[in-house]
Order: sequence, then C-alpha cells, then structure tokens
Amino acid sequence: MVPGVDLVTVAEVADSLDRFGDRYLRRVYRPAEHSGNPAELAGRFAAKEAVFKALRADPRLPIPWTEIEITTTGSRPGVVLHGRARSWAVGQGISRIELSICHDHQRAMAFAVAL
Repeated sequence: MVPGVDLVTVAEVADSLDRFGDRYLRRVYRPAEHSGNPAELAGRFAAKEAVFKALRADPRLPIPWTEIEITTTGSRPGVVLHGRARSWAVGQGISRIELSICHDHQRAMAFAVAL
C-alpha cells in the first residue's frame, strides 16, 4: 500500500484555463475529463498528482498527465491508467488505485492509495 496526496488552489487551475484554454485541457486532461467548473478540474488535477505520487514512478520515465484518467461513477471517483502509467503500475505489482477527492471554491485535495 503506497499513498499519495495533493492539494491545489482552484485559482491556479482557473488561471491556467484563462491563460492557455484548450491547450491546457488537452495537455492535462483526457477528453472525458474536460467538462466541469474550475473546482472540479482542480479536483481532477489534484487526483492526478496524488496518483503520480502513489505510483512512485521513475522520474527518468515521464508519464504524461493524460495517461492518468480520473473517472466518476455516481459520486465515486476512480482511476484508469493508460500507456506508460499502466505499464509502470503493472510492473510494480499495482492492481488498483483507490481515490478520494474533495474541493470547495478555493482548494481541491485528493488522496490516492496504490494497492
């Protein structure tokens, strides 16, 4: 069991959206993750960071943001790994990642555990 946690401000994500628009969305999020207000996007960003930390990936093998997908089933968040992120996890014996996300209008926080 390996945890990862992250905290971001909604303003940081809103600033990136204002400054870079669709380019920011395409670089960080998969198409299914594009919708939502800045607080929801900040929650997904924090979740991606928390998952990166839980994976303990080798920094010499960068994993693109879009290879970590944050999903929602009902009100429960989930994680789908793609490409290098998935290969790394399989190689490390990680079979699943549990995730919790919370946000308000100012901050977003996520906690991930790689199992």
